[in-house]
Amino acid sequence: MKPTTKQFVAALRSIRKPAPSILKMLKKHAISKNNISTARVLAKAAGYKDWRGFNLHYGKLARRIGAAMGIKSANICLLVEFVT
Repeated sequence: MKPTTKQFVAALRSIRKPAPSILKMLKKHAISKNNISTARVLAKAAGYKDWRGFNLHYGKLARRIGAAMGIKSANICLLVEFVT
């Protein structure tokens, strides 16, 4: 089941504020045209050397948000959609 905007907002308000580097990725993602970007671009915005930093930290954030919403198996796919 896909969470609603209201559920996301409530979850975000209930968790600890993300680290500055994660906030930089979130801001870059939010201002990207149509909210579309690449892991490489978002990682660079946060100061990480490659996409691995993005995957690691967005995944951890997704688990925290998911836990706040009661989603035990939440992963990075809660926050992003992967396309090829």
